[in-house]
Amino acid sequence: MKRRDVIRVGGLAACAAAFGTPRFAAAAVPAKTSEWGWPQPYEQIGAKSVEWLKGKGWWPLRMGIQAYYASVPLWGPLKLAEARGLALETPYFVFGAQQNEAAVAGNLQANIYGSFPFVSYLLRSKAPMKVIGNGAINLRTALLVPLDSPVKTIDDFTKLGHKPTIGLVAGSVSEFYLQSALRARNIKPADVVLKTLAPADMLLMPEGLDGVVQWDPFVTLMAESRKNARIVDTAYPYNFVHGVMALSEEIIANAPDVAQALADMYIEGLLYTRHDPTRARALLKQQEAFRFFGDTEMNVLINAAVRYKPTMTYAFPEFWATEDEQVTRWLADTGRIQRALPKAELVAAFDPRFLANTYAKLGWKVPTEPPWLPAGWKGTVGKAPYPAYRTPEDPPQPWPEPSDLAG
Repeated sequence: MKRRDVIRVGGLAACAAAFGTPRFAAAAVPAKTSEWGWPQPYEQIGAKSVEWLKGKGWWPLRMGIQAYYASVPLWGPLKLAEARGLALETPYFVFGAQQNEAAVAGNLQANIYGSFPFVSYLLRSKAPMKVIGNGAINLRTALLVPLDSPVKTIDDFTKLGHKPTIGLVAGSVSEFYLQSALRARNIKPADVVLKTLAPADMLLMPEGLDGVVQWDPFVTLMAESRKNARIVDTAYPYNFVHGVMALSEEIIANAPDVAQALADMYIEGLLYTRHDPTRARALLKQQEAFRFFGDTEMNVLINAAVRYKPTMTYAFPEFWATEDEQVTRWLADTGRIQRALPKAELVAAFDPRFLANTYAKLGWKVPTEPPWLPAGWKGTVGKAPYPAYRTPEDPPQPWPEPSDLAG
């Protein structure tokens, strides 16, 4: 068997194990892959790149992360960086703005966080980064109200007899969604009072609020676990949501094998999660960042990592630049950033080469369309509201299909 075939079959066997696909479930994992299908031995960071990073004072490399990306928090427990000869620290953050401050100060060389803070970083920093991959695709954002609220739909807020007060994280996907939803119903933003709160502060549905906008797993924590709120609307029709894995352009230019290692680690973490979601959940639960979340919330994060095809991680520069262009216009119009970013500038902020290389190692094709768009989808990216599309709440996509594999 050729090495390429060994790699491809190993990756397929791991994916099949997660979903019980009969064709591959009984196949033995080849000796040259890990149990979850990653090629062995691990490719090592070159000595020249190590010395270059040390010369920059970037050893260990520091990547800021958040607790919404089920792959990256597994890197430490699985020692994926050490296996490649990379010294890496991954401090947790609650808000993307904090990560931007740390990156601008030179304390982070990479970030995995939401697209909203990333576009802000593009305008602020003299040390540019590029997106090498995406994550937390279409993680649910929802409007919740108290259980005894008379509000059944967004339109009902106009019938309360007072100006409604809604808690959310200002300048985030939550506010973008809410203002988009209000505008679609001809409700003026001035007719609603927005109160800036952290996600943790909204969990108890504080007195005086008529609703809150949260993103998962906080939506699930409130609506399903604590049962102190109910969902009246979601952001799916108004915005395709994504997080980004952004890396210093200096590293991409001077130590591309480090960029490649990070891309590989990202996909390996997903393969591990698909192979053994129960063990992946247990490893995540051992970390302080996940202390708020029970099994129900953890399953939401696991589902976000495995229900789409793993090629959801691809940069899709044209798709995301088109979607994010409308976001930057809104951020500029509301005074959150200095100017809107044109599509060409956003396209240039993506570098899809490294994940394309990773897919090739596993025998996967680079996708031509995002896996969340169904065949024949009638919408136009950047022009919401959108027709229905696949979300992480839907059943897992078949993987791999013949069209997913390289010839």
